Amino acid sequence: MKALLGALLLLAVTAAQGEVRTFERADSPPPLLWVLPDDTGTSWTEVTLPHNWNRDDPRHSGGPVWYRIRFTLAEPPLRPQSLYFARLPISDLAVYVNRQKIWRQSESYAIGAARSAVLVPIPDELLRKGENVIHLEALGSGWFYGIPRVHLGDSKTLAERAGMRSLIQGQMINMVAAAFGAIGVLALWLWLRGGRDPVLFWYAASGICLFVATALWYLTQWRDDAGASRLALIFLRFNGYLTPLLILHMRLARIKIPWLEAIVWAALIAAVASIGAQGAWQSAAWTGWGILFAALPLLFTLPLLRSPDLRRQPAVILLLVADVIAALINLHDWALRFGWIDFDRPLLVFFVAPFVMLAAAVPILERMLAGAKATAQMNVELERRVAEKAREIEASHDQLRRSQRAQELAGERRRIMADMHDGLGARLVSLLSIVQSGKAKRREISEGIATALDELRLTIDSVQPVEGDVGVVLGNVRHRMRSVFERAGIGFVWNVSALPRMDNLTPERILAIQRIFLEVFSNALKHAGARTVAVSAVRLPGAVRIVIADDGCGFEEGVVRTGNGLANLKLRAAQA
Repeated sequence: MKALLGALLLLAVTAAQGEVRTFERADSPPPLLWVLPDDTGTSWTEVTLPHNWNRDDPRHSGGPVWYRIRFTLAEPPLRPQSLYFARLPISDLAVYVNRQKIWRQSESYAIGAARSAVLVPIPDELLRKGENVIHLEALGSGWFYGIPRVHLGDSKTLAERAGMRSLIQGQMINMVAAAFGAIGVLALWLWLRGGRDPVLFWYAASGICLFVATALWYLTQWRDDAGASRLALIFLRFNGYLTPLLILHMRLARIKIPWLEAIVWAALIAAVASIGAQGAWQSAAWTGWGILFAALPLLFTLPLLRSPDLRRQPAVILLLVADVIAALINLHDWALRFGWIDFDRPLLVFFVAPFVMLAAAVPILERMLAGAKATAQMNVELERRVAEKAREIEASHDQLRRSQRAQELAGERRRIMADMHDGLGARLVSLLSIVQSGKAKRREISEGIATALDELRLTIDSVQPVEGDVGVVLGNVRHRMRSVFERAGIGFVWNVSALPRMDNLTPERILAIQRIFLEVFSNALKHAGARTVAVSAVRLPGAVRIVIADDGCGFEEGVVRTGNGLANLKLRAAQA
């Protein structure tokens, strides 16, 4: 039982040690005390935390301001303890526990980290049973102004709270800047590749400006001599991207006013220059330019509201809502700086960029999707028209082929009719005349019929498809003439090798070649007195050479003029 009660007691003490005390009251002595004041000999006045000097006490313009927080512990803490400040908007702070200094914040640190949480570990040996005292020595300037609530408790618990606050207040802007910097680079690449849309360009410029200003700000944190420029970069870090974002809104509304855009750029340059310069006007410049740029998101809505067609689009309505929310966020932060609302509230300026940039991405994406859809529809329409035109062309080609085929058939019919009229017809008319005269001899009639048949065979062979094969043409001639030479008792030697294809072998040319062969063979049979006729054909570059030779008596070309054979050969060769 005792062991159980002891365990429960230990558990209760441990749970108590994990609790966090929040001090909303403190004592403060008169200003301008440069040493740790005596708790008994000094006049202390109770103040409420958070203590906003702009609103409650103008002493921030002088020397240090001291605060005293007294509390009692029933037992010394079993766990490590820490002090937690949600934000420290002052230039310098020293922390004392039971009159021992445990931490000091320098001015250069304050400029960079005053907006995020601060955790101050307390050495274990300093906290004791009974009364304990925390002293805070705060030094302000024209830029920083007051003390927040003070929290005391378990280091692990407060570290988790500080980590979450630092994430929201400090690391969020880094992640947002990196994310939109990458998106800006991607948008710039799409702008270069996609037709140079000005909306896409100014979105890219907004994201890249946000990233560059943030990167420059963090680069200056490592320099101790960058105080004035660091203040200018603070302003640029939170407001520099708003200028290209305003121009983006104008481009979305298809508005381009060069003089107004020049004024906005000049205002940003003047703000950075005046805030970064050394002088008594810095505080006024910071306040004036800050209010102007805090209201800038409201100015974004004007070009979007100018176009009735544009403002009815859901994506633009979303952007308008984001612009109003951004302006309200800026108003919240200015009210926080001047103490009009709870001093410990987090600054929300970090969320202006994601609100507006994400909302601005929606109409841009909608434009890109609409463009892609229009392109797809144009492609479909183009494919339909191309297919329709292809069908028309194919139909025209079919009609042209049919017309050409009809012409070819008509020409072929005319040629066959002419060949039969001039060749076979003439032979039959001549044979008919001989028969009708009653003087025809049997042999003469037989030769006339054989000649007419040869003429008919030539005509038939000329229209047979040979697919450009010269060998087929010569083979037909060989087949027709072999029996003739055998009946005449003349040897027929055929020496034809493989010959190339000739695509220009038309029926007219085939018939001309056959008639040339018949004319030469006829001369050899009738006049040469030959015992052997030889035919040879060889391939030449781009041509075929055909030689017909016999061992007959021969003739002198310049002397023999009694017939039309040679003239016919030349004519048929020219026709071929």
